[in-house]
Amino acid sequence: MSVFYLARRPFRFLRALRSLQWQLAVSYAAMAALLCAVMGFVIMQDLRHDLLQQDIADTGRRAATAADLLYRESGTSLPAALAEASRLAEARVCALNAQGTTLACSVAGLDVPAQTSPMPAIDDQVSPIERQIGPVAAPTANQRTRWALVQVDEPLTDRNATEQRVQNALIQLSLILMAVAAGMGLLLGLGLTAPLRALTDAARRLGSGNLNARAPQDGDDEIGELGVGFNRMAAQLQDSFATLESERDTLRTFIADMSHELRTPITALRTFNDLLSQGAVADEDVRDEFINESALQIERLEWLAQNLLDLSRFDAGLAEVHVQRIDLRPLVQRVTDEAKLSAERKGVDLELDTPSIPVFAHADAARMQQAFSNVLLNAIKFTPTDGHIGVTVRREGKSTMIHVADTGPGIPPDELPHIFERFYRGPSTATSVGGSGLGLPIVRSIMHAHQGEVEVTSEVGAGTEVVLSLPAA
Repeated sequence: MSVFYLARRPFRFLRALRSLQWQLAVSYAAMAALLCAVMGFVIMQDLRHDLLQQDIADTGRRAATAADLLYRESGTSLPAALAEASRLAEARVCALNAQGTTLACSVAGLDVPAQTSPMPAIDDQVSPIERQIGPVAAPTANQRTRWALVQVDEPLTDRNATEQRVQNALIQLSLILMAVAAGMGLLLGLGLTAPLRALTDAARRLGSGNLNARAPQDGDDEIGELGVGFNRMAAQLQDSFATLESERDTLRTFIADMSHELRTPITALRTFNDLLSQGAVADEDVRDEFINESALQIERLEWLAQNLLDLSRFDAGLAEVHVQRIDLRPLVQRVTDEAKLSAERKGVDLELDTPSIPVFAHADAARMQQAFSNVLLNAIKFTPTDGHIGVTVRREGKSTMIHVADTGPGIPPDELPHIFERFYRGPSTATSVGGSGLGLPIVRSIMHAHQGEVEVTSEVGAGTEVVLSLPAA
Protein backbone atom coordinates (compact mmCIF):
# COMPACT_ATOMS: atom_id res chain seq x y z
CA MET A 1 0.00 0.00 0.00
CA SER A 2 2.83 2.44 0.89
CA VAL A 3 4.60 1.79 -2.42
CA PHE A 4 1.39 2.44 -4.31
CA TYR A 5 0.80 5.63 -2.31
CA LEU A 6 4.33 6.87 -3.02
CA ALA A 7 3.89 6.03 -6.68
CA ARG A 8 0.73 8.13 -6.77
CA ARG A 9 2.25 11.12 -4.99
CA PRO A 10 3.96 12.56 -8.12
CA PHE A 11 0.66 12.36 -9.97
CA ARG A 12 -1.08 14.11 -7.08
CA PHE A 13 1.60 16.80 -7.14
CA LEU A 14 1.18 17.27 -10.89
CA ARG A 15 -2.58 17.43 -10.40
CA ALA A 16 -2.10 20.05 -7.68
CA LEU A 17 0.01 22.15 -10.06
CA ARG A 18 -3.06 22.46 -12.29
CA SER A 19 -5.00 24.16 -9.50
CA LEU A 20 -5.82 27.86 -9.63
CA GLN A 21 -3.59 28.58 -6.66
CA TRP A 22 -0.47 27.15 -8.28
CA GLN A 23 -1.33 28.64 -11.65
CA LEU A 24 -1.41 32.08 -10.05
CA ALA A 25 1.90 31.42 -8.30
CA VAL A 26 3.59 30.25 -11.52
CA SER A 27 2.11 33.17 -13.45
CA TYR A 28 3.35 35.71 -10.91
CA ALA A 29 6.81 34.09 -10.86
CA ALA A 30 6.95 34.10 -14.67
CA MET A 31 5.95 37.76 -14.82
CA ALA A 32 8.60 38.61 -12.21
CA ALA A 33 11.22 36.65 -14.17
CA LEU A 34 10.31 38.41 -17.41
CA LEU A 35 10.38 41.81 -15.74
CA CYS A 36 13.76 41.08 -14.13
CA ALA A 37 15.17 39.84 -17.44
CA VAL A 38 14.11 43.01 -19.26
CA MET A 39 15.39 45.24 -16.47
CA GLY A 40 18.63 43.26 -16.22
CA PHE A 41 19.25 43.56 -19.95
CA VAL A 42 18.67 47.30 -19.90
CA ILE A 43 20.81 47.79 -16.79
CA MET A 44 23.71 45.69 -18.18
CA GLN A 45 23.64 47.55 -21.50
CA ASP A 46 23.77 50.90 -19.74
CA LEU A 47 26.48 49.66 -17.37
CA ARG A 48 28.66 48.36 -20.23
CA HIS A 49 28.29 51.63 -22.11
CA ASP A 50 29.16 53.73 -19.03
CA LEU A 51 32.16 51.55 -18.11
CA LEU A 52 33.41 51.64 -21.68
CA GLN A 53 33.19 55.41 -21.85
CA GLN A 54 34.88 55.67 -18.49
CA ASP A 55 37.67 53.32 -19.63
CA ILE A 56 38.15 55.27 -22.83
CA ALA A 57 38.50 58.53 -20.94
CA ASP A 58 40.77 57.00 -18.30
CA THR A 59 43.00 55.27 -20.83
CA GLY A 60 43.31 58.50 -22.81
CA ARG A 61 44.42 60.26 -19.66
CA ARG A 62 47.00 57.55 -18.98
CA ALA A 63 48.28 57.76 -22.55
CA ALA A 64 48.71 61.51 -22.27
CA THR A 65 50.58 61.09 -18.97
CA ALA A 66 52.88 58.43 -20.45
CA ALA A 67 53.58 60.53 -23.57
CA ASP A 68 54.38 63.57 -21.49
CA LEU A 69 56.79 61.55 -19.33
CA LEU A 70 58.55 60.00 -22.32
CA TYR A 71 59.00 63.45 -23.81
CA ARG A 72 60.47 64.81 -20.60
CA GLU A 73 62.70 61.73 -20.16
CA SER A 74 63.92 61.76 -23.75
CA GLY A 75 67.50 61.57 -22.58
CA THR A 76 66.91 58.50 -20.56
CA SER A 77 67.22 54.99 -21.88
CA LEU A 78 64.06 53.70 -23.50
CA PRO A 79 63.47 50.81 -21.08
CA ALA A 80 63.92 53.04 -18.05
CA ALA A 81 61.61 55.68 -19.48
CA LEU A 82 59.01 53.05 -20.37
CA ALA A 83 59.21 51.55 -16.87
CA GLU A 84 58.66 54.96 -15.27
CA ALA A 85 55.80 55.73 -17.65
CA SER A 86 54.23 52.35 -16.93
CA ARG A 87 54.45 53.02 -13.20
CA LEU A 88 52.77 56.39 -13.47
CA ALA A 89 50.17 55.21 -15.94
CA GLU A 90 49.58 51.94 -14.04
CA ALA A 91 49.34 50.14 -17.34
CA ARG A 92 51.48 48.68 -20.08
CA VAL A 93 53.25 51.36 -22.16
CA CYS A 94 54.83 50.69 -25.53
CA ALA A 95 57.02 52.89 -27.76
CA LEU A 96 56.41 52.74 -31.49
CA ASN A 97 58.34 54.35 -34.35
CA ALA A 98 56.73 56.30 -37.11
CA GLN A 99 56.06 53.17 -39.14
CA GLY A 100 54.08 51.63 -36.25
CA THR A 101 56.71 49.09 -35.29
CA THR A 102 56.90 48.46 -31.56
CA LEU A 103 60.27 49.31 -30.21
CA ALA A 104 59.80 48.28 -26.62
CA CYS A 105 57.07 47.78 -23.95
CA SER A 106 57.10 47.89 -20.21
CA VAL A 107 54.40 46.93 -17.70
CA ALA A 108 54.72 48.01 -14.07
CA GLY A 109 58.52 48.35 -14.44
CA LEU A 110 59.05 45.09 -16.32
CA ASP A 111 60.78 45.61 -19.65
CA VAL A 112 59.48 43.82 -22.69
CA PRO A 113 61.94 43.08 -25.55
CA ALA A 114 61.58 45.30 -28.58
CA GLN A 115 59.63 44.03 -31.53
CA THR A 116 61.08 44.24 -34.97
CA SER A 117 57.75 43.96 -36.72
CA PRO A 118 54.42 45.77 -36.37
CA MET A 119 52.89 44.83 -33.04
CA PRO A 120 50.18 42.17 -33.18
CA ALA A 121 47.15 42.06 -30.88
CA ILE A 122 48.59 43.04 -27.54
CA ASP A 123 46.32 40.95 -25.36
CA ASP A 124 43.32 38.73 -25.91
CA GLN A 125 41.60 40.52 -23.04
CA VAL A 126 42.17 43.95 -24.58
CA SER A 127 39.80 45.22 -27.27
CA PRO A 128 41.09 47.60 -29.94
CA ILE A 129 38.91 50.42 -28.67
CA GLU A 130 40.73 50.29 -25.34
CA ARG A 131 44.13 50.99 -26.91
CA GLN A 132 44.89 54.62 -26.66
CA ILE A 133 47.84 55.90 -28.75
CA GLY A 134 49.24 59.32 -27.99
CA PRO A 135 51.95 61.19 -29.91
CA VAL A 136 54.96 62.43 -27.99
CA ALA A 137 54.63 66.16 -27.77
CA ALA A 138 57.16 68.17 -29.85
CA PRO A 139 59.67 65.38 -30.49
CA THR A 140 63.17 66.26 -31.66
CA ALA A 141 64.71 64.77 -34.72
CA ASN A 142 66.71 62.39 -32.55
CA GLN A 143 63.58 61.43 -30.69
CA ARG A 144 61.69 60.70 -33.88
CA THR A 145 64.32 58.23 -34.76
CA ARG A 146 63.76 56.57 -31.44
CA TRP A 147 60.02 56.71 -31.09
CA ALA A 148 57.20 58.74 -32.43
CA LEU A 149 54.20 57.20 -30.66
CA VAL A 150 53.33 55.61 -27.31
CA GLN A 151 50.62 53.02 -26.75
CA VAL A 152 48.84 52.46 -23.44
CA ASP A 153 46.73 49.34 -23.00
CA GLU A 154 44.49 48.56 -20.04
CA PRO A 155 43.14 45.02 -19.52
CA LEU A 156 39.41 44.29 -19.25
CA THR A 157 39.90 42.53 -15.92
CA ASP A 158 38.45 45.30 -13.73
CA ARG A 159 35.56 46.04 -16.01
CA ASN A 160 34.70 42.37 -16.44
CA ALA A 161 34.79 41.89 -12.69
CA THR A 162 32.48 44.84 -12.18
CA GLU A 163 30.06 43.55 -14.80
CA GLN A 164 30.16 40.08 -13.28
CA ARG A 165 29.39 41.44 -9.80
CA VAL A 166 26.45 43.48 -11.08
CA GLN A 167 25.20 40.52 -13.10
CA ASN A 168 25.37 38.21 -10.08
CA ALA A 169 23.53 40.79 -7.96
CA LEU A 170 20.80 41.08 -10.61
CA ILE A 171 20.43 37.28 -10.76
CA GLN A 172 20.11 37.06 -6.97
CA LEU A 173 17.61 39.91 -6.95
CA SER A 174 15.62 38.20 -9.73
CA LEU A 175 15.48 34.95 -7.77
CA ILE A 176 14.31 36.82 -4.66
CA LEU A 177 11.65 38.69 -6.64
CA MET A 178 10.48 35.45 -8.27
CA ALA A 179 10.19 33.78 -4.86
CA VAL A 180 8.29 36.76 -3.44
CA ALA A 181 5.98 36.86 -6.48
CA ALA A 182 5.34 33.11 -6.23
CA GLY A 183 4.55 33.49 -2.52
CA MET A 184 2.18 36.36 -3.22
CA GLY A 185 0.55 34.26 -5.94
CA LEU A 186 0.10 31.38 -3.50
CA LEU A 187 -1.41 33.68 -0.86
CA LEU A 188 -3.69 35.35 -3.38
CA GLY A 189 -4.64 31.97 -4.81
CA LEU A 190 -5.40 30.72 -1.31
CA GLY A 191 -7.67 33.71 -0.75
CA LEU A 192 -9.45 33.02 -4.04
CA THR A 193 -9.64 29.25 -3.87
CA ALA A 194 -10.67 28.95 -0.21
CA PRO A 195 -14.22 30.26 -0.80
CA LEU A 196 -14.36 28.34 -4.08
CA ARG A 197 -13.42 25.15 -2.23
CA ALA A 198 -16.10 25.94 0.36
CA LEU A 199 -18.60 26.51 -2.45
CA THR A 200 -17.58 23.24 -4.09
CA ASP A 201 -17.94 21.42 -0.78
CA ALA A 202 -21.40 22.95 -0.27
CA ALA A 203 -22.41 21.91 -3.80
CA ARG A 204 -21.13 18.38 -3.15
CA ARG A 205 -23.11 18.16 0.11
CA LEU A 206 -26.18 19.58 -1.58
CA GLY A 207 -25.84 17.06 -4.39
CA SER A 208 -25.57 14.22 -1.87
CA GLY A 209 -28.95 15.16 -0.42
CA ASN A 210 -28.09 17.60 2.37
CA LEU A 211 -30.53 20.41 1.55
CA ASN A 212 -29.29 22.46 4.51
CA ALA A 213 -25.85 22.90 2.92
CA ARG A 214 -24.95 26.56 2.45
CA ALA A 215 -21.88 28.32 1.06
CA PRO A 216 -20.06 31.13 2.92
CA GLN A 217 -20.95 34.57 1.59
CA ASP A 218 -18.13 36.69 2.97
CA GLY A 219 -17.28 39.86 1.07
CA ASP A 220 -18.99 41.85 -1.64
CA ASP A 221 -16.88 40.64 -4.56
CA GLU A 222 -17.86 38.28 -7.35
CA ILE A 223 -17.19 35.19 -5.22
CA GLY A 224 -19.41 36.60 -2.48
CA GLU A 225 -22.17 37.21 -5.03
CA LEU A 226 -21.69 33.66 -6.28
CA GLY A 227 -22.13 32.38 -2.73
CA VAL A 228 -25.30 34.46 -2.30
CA GLY A 229 -26.67 33.11 -5.58
CA PHE A 230 -25.81 29.55 -4.60
CA ASN A 231 -27.50 29.91 -1.21
CA ARG A 232 -30.57 31.43 -2.86
CA MET A 233 -30.71 28.49 -5.26
CA ALA A 234 -30.24 26.03 -2.39
CA ALA A 235 -33.05 27.70 -0.40
CA GLN A 236 -35.36 27.56 -3.41
CA LEU A 237 -34.44 23.94 -3.95
CA GLN A 238 -35.12 23.17 -0.30
CA ASP A 239 -38.49 24.92 -0.52
CA SER A 240 -39.30 22.99 -3.69
CA PHE A 241 -38.47 19.69 -2.03
CA ALA A 242 -40.51 20.67 1.02
CA THR A 243 -43.42 21.52 -1.27
CA LEU A 244 -43.03 18.22 -3.08
CA GLU A 245 -42.95 16.33 0.20
CA SER A 246 -46.04 18.20 1.38
CA GLU A 247 -47.82 17.47 -1.89
CA ARG A 248 -46.74 13.85 -1.65
CA ASP A 249 -48.18 13.61 1.86
CA THR A 250 -51.32 15.39 0.71
CA LEU A 251 -51.62 13.02 -2.23
CA ARG A 252 -51.26 10.04 0.05
CA THR A 253 -53.93 11.41 2.37
CA PHE A 254 -56.10 12.25 -0.62
CA ILE A 255 -55.85 8.73 -2.01
CA ALA A 256 -56.56 7.22 1.41
CA ASP A 257 -59.58 9.47 1.93
CA MET A 258 -60.87 8.88 -1.58
CA SER A 259 -60.54 5.13 -1.10
CA HIS A 260 -62.49 5.43 2.15
CA GLU A 261 -65.20 7.55 0.50
CA LEU A 262 -65.54 5.13 -2.40
CA ARG A 263 -65.51 2.02 -0.23
CA THR A 264 -68.84 2.82 1.50
CA PRO A 265 -71.05 3.12 -1.62
CA ILE A 266 -69.26 0.30 -3.39
CA THR A 267 -69.75 -2.00 -0.39
CA ALA A 268 -73.42 -1.03 -0.12
CA LEU A 269 -73.99 -1.62 -3.84
CA ARG A 270 -72.28 -5.00 -3.69
CA THR A 271 -74.40 -6.01 -0.70
CA PHE A 272 -77.63 -4.88 -2.35
CA ASN A 273 -76.69 -6.63 -5.57
CA ASP A 274 -75.87 -9.90 -3.79
CA LEU A 275 -79.12 -9.86 -1.83
CA LEU A 276 -81.20 -9.04 -4.87
CA SER A 277 -79.50 -11.55 -7.16
CA GLN A 278 -79.83 -14.38 -4.63
CA GLY A 279 -83.53 -13.68 -4.06
CA ALA A 280 -82.98 -13.18 -0.34
CA VAL A 281 -85.40 -10.25 -0.27
CA ALA A 282 -88.94 -11.44 -0.98
CA ASP A 283 -90.73 -8.32 0.19
CA GLU A 284 -91.24 -5.94 -2.72
CA ASP A 285 -91.18 -2.90 -0.44
CA VAL A 286 -87.78 -3.92 0.92
CA ARG A 287 -86.61 -4.63 -2.61
CA ASP A 288 -87.75 -1.19 -3.71
CA GLU A 289 -85.96 0.34 -0.74
CA PHE A 290 -82.75 -1.47 -1.73
CA ILE A 291 -83.12 -0.24 -5.29
CA ASN A 292 -83.71 3.34 -4.15
CA GLU A 293 -80.72 3.14 -1.80
CA SER A 294 -78.61 1.76 -4.63
CA ALA A 295 -79.66 4.71 -6.79
CA LEU A 296 -78.58 7.08 -4.00
CA GLN A 297 -75.21 5.36 -3.72
CA ILE A 298 -74.74 5.53 -7.49
CA GLU A 299 -75.64 9.22 -7.36
CA ARG A 300 -73.10 9.66 -4.58
CA LEU A 301 -70.42 7.94 -6.65
CA GLU A 302 -71.28 10.14 -9.60
CA TRP A 303 -71.07 13.23 -7.38
CA LEU A 304 -67.67 12.19 -6.01
CA ALA A 305 -66.33 11.46 -9.49
CA GLN A 306 -67.59 14.78 -10.85
CA ASN A 307 -66.19 16.78 -7.94
CA LEU A 308 -62.84 15.03 -8.09
CA LEU A 309 -62.71 15.72 -11.80
CA ASP A 310 -63.53 19.38 -11.21
CA LEU A 311 -60.84 19.69 -8.54
CA SER A 312 -58.21 18.09 -10.78
CA ARG A 313 -59.16 20.43 -13.64
CA PHE A 314 -58.93 23.50 -11.41
CA ASP A 315 -55.57 22.36 -10.03
CA ALA A 316 -54.21 21.81 -13.55
CA GLY A 317 -55.66 25.08 -14.82
CA LEU A 318 -57.83 23.24 -17.34
CA ALA A 319 -61.23 24.15 -15.93
CA GLU A 320 -63.21 26.31 -18.34
CA VAL A 321 -64.59 29.50 -16.81
CA HIS A 322 -66.68 31.65 -19.15
CA VAL A 323 -66.72 34.99 -17.39
CA GLN A 324 -69.37 37.51 -18.41
CA ARG A 325 -71.36 40.33 -16.90
CA ILE A 326 -74.26 38.84 -14.97
CA ASP A 327 -76.76 39.93 -12.34
CA LEU A 328 -76.25 37.82 -9.22
CA ARG A 329 -79.80 38.25 -7.89
CA PRO A 330 -81.55 35.71 -10.20
CA LEU A 331 -78.75 33.19 -9.68
CA VAL A 332 -78.94 33.42 -5.89
CA GLN A 333 -82.76 33.38 -5.98
CA ARG A 334 -82.84 30.19 -8.06
CA VAL A 335 -80.39 28.28 -5.84
CA THR A 336 -82.16 29.47 -2.69
CA ASP A 337 -85.55 28.33 -3.98
CA GLU A 338 -84.13 24.89 -4.78
CA ALA A 339 -82.64 24.59 -1.30
CA LYS A 340 -85.77 25.72 0.57
CA LEU A 341 -87.29 22.24 0.40
CA SER A 342 -84.32 20.70 2.18
CA ALA A 343 -84.37 23.51 4.76
CA GLU A 344 -88.08 23.05 5.46
CA ARG A 345 -87.66 19.29 5.91
CA LYS A 346 -85.03 19.96 8.58
CA GLY A 347 -87.01 22.78 10.18
CA VAL A 348 -84.52 25.48 9.30
CA ASP A 349 -85.64 29.00 8.41
CA LEU A 350 -84.01 30.19 5.15
CA GLU A 351 -84.25 33.91 4.40
CA LEU A 352 -83.00 35.76 1.29
CA ASP A 353 -82.27 39.49 1.22
CA THR A 354 -81.46 41.04 -2.18
CA PRO A 355 -81.49 44.71 -3.24
CA SER A 356 -84.04 46.11 -5.66
CA ILE A 357 -81.36 47.14 -8.17
CA PRO A 358 -79.19 44.73 -10.14
CA VAL A 359 -75.94 43.54 -8.62
CA PHE A 360 -73.64 42.95 -11.56
CA ALA A 361 -70.43 40.92 -11.44
CA HIS A 362 -67.96 39.32 -13.83
CA ALA A 363 -68.55 35.59 -13.35
CA ASP A 364 -69.44 32.25 -14.92
CA ALA A 365 -73.08 31.70 -14.00
CA ALA A 366 -72.88 27.89 -13.90
CA ARG A 367 -69.71 27.81 -11.78
CA MET A 368 -70.99 30.45 -9.37
CA GLN A 369 -74.25 28.55 -9.01
CA GLN A 370 -72.21 25.46 -8.11
CA ALA A 371 -70.11 27.35 -5.55
CA PHE A 372 -73.10 29.08 -3.91
CA SER A 373 -75.06 25.83 -3.85
CA ASN A 374 -72.23 24.04 -2.04
CA VAL A 375 -72.04 26.79 0.58
CA LEU A 376 -75.80 26.94 1.12
CA LEU A 377 -76.26 23.16 1.35
CA ASN A 378 -73.34 23.06 3.78
CA ALA A 379 -75.08 25.64 5.97
CA ILE A 380 -78.35 23.67 5.92
CA LYS A 381 -76.49 20.47 6.80
CA PHE A 382 -74.81 21.96 9.88
CA THR A 383 -77.68 24.15 11.11
CA PRO A 384 -79.85 22.39 13.73
CA THR A 385 -83.66 22.32 13.78
CA ASP A 386 -85.31 25.70 14.42
CA GLY A 387 -82.11 27.35 13.23
CA HIS A 388 -81.83 30.28 10.85
CA ILE A 389 -79.87 30.88 7.63
CA GLY A 390 -79.65 34.32 6.11
CA VAL A 391 -78.50 34.96 2.52
CA THR A 392 -77.58 38.49 1.48
CA VAL A 393 -76.39 39.88 -1.84
CA ARG A 394 -74.86 43.37 -2.02
CA ARG A 395 -72.14 45.43 -3.63
CA GLU A 396 -69.29 46.65 -1.41
CA GLY A 397 -66.80 48.96 -3.07
CA LYS A 398 -65.30 47.27 -6.12
CA SER A 399 -66.61 43.82 -5.16
CA THR A 400 -69.92 42.04 -5.02
CA MET A 401 -70.61 39.91 -1.98
CA ILE A 402 -72.80 36.90 -1.26
CA HIS A 403 -73.14 36.38 2.52
CA VAL A 404 -74.40 33.07 3.94
CA ALA A 405 -74.78 33.20 7.73
CA ASP A 406 -76.17 30.35 9.84
CA THR A 407 -76.88 29.71 13.53
CA GLY A 408 -75.12 26.35 13.59
CA PRO A 409 -72.66 25.06 16.21
CA GLY A 410 -69.76 26.96 14.69
CA ILE A 411 -66.26 25.77 13.85
CA PRO A 412 -63.55 25.48 16.53
CA PRO A 413 -60.55 27.78 15.97
CA ASP A 414 -58.14 24.84 15.57
CA GLU A 415 -60.27 23.37 12.77
CA LEU A 416 -60.93 26.60 10.89
CA PRO A 417 -57.56 26.69 8.99
CA HIS A 418 -58.20 23.17 7.60
CA ILE A 419 -61.74 23.43 6.29
CA PHE A 420 -60.56 24.01 2.70
CA GLU A 421 -58.43 20.87 2.65
CA ARG A 422 -59.74 17.97 0.58
CA PHE A 423 -61.66 15.30 2.49
CA TYR A 424 -61.16 17.20 5.72
CA ARG A 425 -63.89 16.72 8.27
CA GLY A 426 -63.28 18.04 11.74
CA PRO A 427 -63.54 15.72 14.72
CA SER A 428 -66.43 17.76 16.06
CA THR A 429 -68.59 17.19 12.98
CA ALA A 430 -67.29 14.04 11.33
CA THR A 431 -69.54 11.75 13.33
CA SER A 432 -72.57 14.02 13.59
CA VAL A 433 -73.09 14.82 9.90
CA GLY A 434 -72.12 13.24 6.62
CA GLY A 435 -70.19 14.75 3.78
CA SER A 436 -67.11 14.03 1.75
CA GLY A 437 -65.02 17.08 2.56
CA LEU A 438 -64.90 18.22 -1.08
CA GLY A 439 -67.51 20.99 -1.08
CA LEU A 440 -65.44 23.87 0.33
CA PRO A 441 -62.25 22.98 -1.64
CA ILE A 442 -64.33 23.17 -4.83
CA VAL A 443 -65.80 26.50 -3.71
CA ARG A 444 -62.33 27.94 -3.14
CA SER A 445 -61.08 26.68 -6.53
CA ILE A 446 -64.08 28.25 -8.29
CA MET A 447 -63.60 31.59 -6.53
CA HIS A 448 -59.88 31.69 -7.31
CA ALA A 449 -60.66 30.96 -10.96
CA HIS A 450 -62.84 34.10 -10.90
CA GLN A 451 -60.08 36.18 -9.25
CA GLY A 452 -62.31 36.23 -6.19
CA GLU A 453 -62.10 35.06 -2.59
CA VAL A 454 -64.03 32.98 -0.07
CA GLU A 455 -63.82 33.94 3.61
CA VAL A 456 -65.15 32.02 6.59
CA THR A 457 -65.68 33.44 10.06
CA SER A 458 -67.09 31.33 12.85
CA GLU A 459 -67.70 31.32 16.57
CA VAL A 460 -68.42 28.16 18.50
CA GLY A 461 -72.04 28.18 19.66
CA ALA A 462 -72.92 31.29 17.64
CA GLY A 463 -72.75 30.12 14.03
CA THR A 464 -70.72 30.53 10.87
CA GLU A 465 -70.66 33.09 8.05
CA VAL A 466 -69.28 32.41 4.57
CA VAL A 467 -68.64 35.33 2.21
CA LEU A 468 -68.14 34.90 -1.53
CA SER A 469 -66.60 37.99 -3.15
CA LEU A 470 -66.33 38.68 -6.89
CA PRO A 471 -65.02 41.63 -8.94
CA ALA A 472 -67.91 43.98 -9.56
CA ALA A 473 -68.93 44.77 -13.12
